[in-house]
Amino acid sequence: AAHLPPTLIIHTDADTIIPIDQAYQLEAALRAADVPVEVFYYRDVSHYLQIGEDMTEAGQQMFGLVMEFVERYTRQ
Repeated sequence: AAHLPPTLIIHTDADTIIPIDQAYQLEAALRAADVPVEVFYYRDVSHYLQIGEDMTEAGQQMFGLVMEFVERYTRQ
C-alpha cells in the first residue's frame, strides 16, 4: 500500500457485492504504510446514493467530502 497516493475510501455496510470488511482492511494497510487516508463509512444505504434530483442525505455528505478531498490534494 505504500506506493498508493492519498486515498479516500467510501463504502457502505449495505453493499452486498464488496463486503465492508475489505474497506476496513484497505484502510488499515494504508494507515500502516503511512499513506494519507480518509474514510466515509455509511449505513443502511445501498451502493447507489441516488445522486441527482433524488440525492440522499448520505449522497450529499459524500459529494461534499469528495470535493474537499480533491481540493485538498490538488492544490498547487
